[in-house]
Amino acid sequence: MGFSNFQSIKSKKFIAIIVLSFLLHLTLCDIQYLKSINEDFENDLTFEESNSNPNGMILLRFSKNNNNNIYLRIVPVNGSTIYITVNKSFTTSKMNAVILNEEYILILYAVKTNTFGLLSSWTGDIIDIIDLEIVWYDTGLKSTGPSLSYGLFINKDVFSFAGVRENVVIWKRFKLPNISDSNDRNVIRITEGNFSNPLYNLTLNPIPRVKYFQLIDGGFGFAISYRNEKNGYKIDEIYVNFLEADATEPLGPYLLNSFKNESIRIEVDGCINNFDGTGYTCTTYEEGSGSSQIRFLSTGAVMSVGYTNIDIYSYNFGSFFYPNFYGGYIGFIVNNNENKIDIYDYYGVISSSEINKYNGSLYNVKNINVIQKQNVFWILQKFEDNYAINYYSLNTIDPSDYRYIFQNPNINNTSPSINDTIYLPNENLQLKINYNIPVILSTGKLTIYQYDEKDNLILRQIISGQNYDYCNVLNDTVSIKILPSTFHKGYAKFGVRVDNNFVKSRKTKEPLLGISENIWTFSTQLKEQDEPADQLILSIKLNFNNASTAYYDEINSQKFGQLENELSKIIPINQTRLKINRIQNLNDDQNDQILISIAVNKPYLNDYSMERNTESVKKDLDELIKNKDMNLISQEKFTRFIDKSYGATLTPEFWSIELIVNIVLIALVIIIYCLLQYYMIILIVYDLILDITFLLSNANDIPGLYIYSLLSIIIPIALNTIVTLYLLCQEIKYNENFRDWCHDNTVTISSCTILSCVDVEALHILNTFINDDKPNLRLGLFKALFSAPEFEKITKWVTYA
Repeated sequence: MGFSNFQSIKSKKFIAIIVLSFLLHLTLCDIQYLKSINEDFENDLTFEESNSNPNGMILLRFSKNNNNNIYLRIVPVNGSTIYITVNKSFTTSKMNAVILNEEYILILYAVKTNTFGLLSSWTGDIIDIIDLEIVWYDTGLKSTGPSLSYGLFINKDVFSFAGVRENVVIWKRFKLPNISDSNDRNVIRITEGNFSNPLYNLTLNPIPRVKYFQLIDGGFGFAISYRNEKNGYKIDEIYVNFLEADATEPLGPYLLNSFKNESIRIEVDGCINNFDGTGYTCTTYEEGSGSSQIRFLSTGAVMSVGYTNIDIYSYNFGSFFYPNFYGGYIGFIVNNNENKIDIYDYYGVISSSEINKYNGSLYNVKNINVIQKQNVFWILQKFEDNYAINYYSLNTIDPSDYRYIFQNPNINNTSPSINDTIYLPNENLQLKINYNIPVILSTGKLTIYQYDEKDNLILRQIISGQNYDYCNVLNDTVSIKILPSTFHKGYAKFGVRVDNNFVKSRKTKEPLLGISENIWTFSTQLKEQDEPADQLILSIKLNFNNASTAYYDEINSQKFGQLENELSKIIPINQTRLKINRIQNLNDDQNDQILISIAVNKPYLNDYSMERNTESVKKDLDELIKNKDMNLISQEKFTRFIDKSYGATLTPEFWSIELIVNIVLIALVIIIYCLLQYYMIILIVYDLILDITFLLSNANDIPGLYIYSLLSIIIPIALNTIVTLYLLCQEIKYNENFRDWCHDNTVTISSCTILSCVDVEALHILNTFINDDKPNLRLGLFKALFSAPEFEKITKWVTYA
């Protein structure tokens, strides 16, 4: 009985019992009821369809007569049930519902022959309606009712949709809205394209026969069956095409196989990824001759063609043949007469699963739902007053096998291992992944994240497979260098996610699967506590352009709470230890720049067992900023504007050790000066040395103040030079004795003039020496040099200066 005409339940209520069985070492014939969920549905609900996504989440769809609601039930792998009701505005019965991710459901429906997509949240809110612009072609399978022949593939927040219009395969790629943003309610079309094979014969092929399959990198492929006439013979040909994740044009078509047969047509029954880097497999069928499996690569190269000796037409409902996720092949044949499923390999039946153990009948027979990673398949059965979802183990791998633990058919082991402990600090820490085949690096990414107290994920580091400074491969082992700041949080739980296509098979160049979240996890522990350190003042710089003016205005208005929260999460550190003290605008012609001063306080009550000291925080923040493209800084609202070249710069505190030392030195010089006034020259020389040292080493510590620092030295020197030259010129002009003395002491007067440019007090020294009648014996040389007549005018100007 098909889904479309399944009779309504006559009883006022019926119980829906969803039976879950996940014990993977059970025999194929046994069903284990781990959890039963009882639900009283409303009257007259009619079951319509069921399906599951690759992660194992199951969707059931129900309808009700004279009702515009769509009743959905989602069953995650944990056995819970999520109830969703969507109010629709269309009346067609041609409908398919699919799970996109843990936020959205896409409901496909036909208006006449056109196909539309209704995007709904898991709460039942209608987000958007999309015109998919393809023709609704029924699959032609009476057992499944109206069903659209299409390809739908999700890759993070992007999904691709493919179908047929006017005998041409078309595809579209869409970006899903951010569900947490109430203003983001539209699906964005990213790109689209089409493919038409010039060999297509419309007369011999009135309805295109297309099978779609997922690629490892997030793209998809499609195989097309054609019947052509060549030299008077009818020839069935099978072509395959590939559309990679970011591509706008397909690769192909590649001819996989051709068959010459006048009376029997050969078609593609389905295609699937082999998962292990050996490419893809398409299953064809031919009445009376069994099935064949064509193995091929994404280059179009056919690796092998294998045949089974099983005639699928000896069974009522056909067969399904899959590459097994953990190696080899496994097939299913539904025998509704005997109410059983036969499981077989190339050579015949290897086991049978009785499905009438509880007197239930099998539905959805053309879709035995295989959850490859968990090594189980599930079927939907109807009993007298309820439905049951039953899980059967494929029982093809030991649950202790690393491939099963990592849910990846190519991984042997990792370092650190799952649930291992990393002891910190460890400056040379590396992650290692050992595969069971030689590999090469590819374009996917490896992501390290930290679990917070509520098990939310906090991004710590992202590394592309193309980053050869951080990724290295040696035969079958990949080593990944880790920033020291990534694991600087002691007593915390971390995890690693590896994207598909992070590596490829060296032999076939086919991308390999990655590692999902919540599998490869481990914890950290401190080997020793940080030594106490005092409060530090750090400076960071933010750059804004015309496109980010709103963010500049917000941060410039002293709203620091969001920035403090972002930094505390990124470092990570208790937010109470961070305090933004002040900001300063450093605008130039091209960008608006803000310099922010941040105080990093000591841990509360000096708790260094859980919190790092200020020196470690400064070092980590500087490293994080300079590598912002690899961590959360590049993604947060405000931190993404931080200048990576500036880093986190230490701002000297007023009462620093260096300043205290300088104060002591100045005090000593003043004491010497008071005791021996003739040594005032020491102060001038010392002042000149400090000024030059500051310009060379520290004037650009705060770029926005550099010009002011420079002017604070240049302007006084210029004024001193003008005053000095003026005074000396006046004295030479009106004082004949001084003029004669200058003529005899050119070196001395030149030296005093140069020193006076730094400090006009140098003239006061000259005046002091001239008026001293009883100099110290050690100053006899100076007495001889500075024997010019006194000049009162210089003394007066010195006082004014």
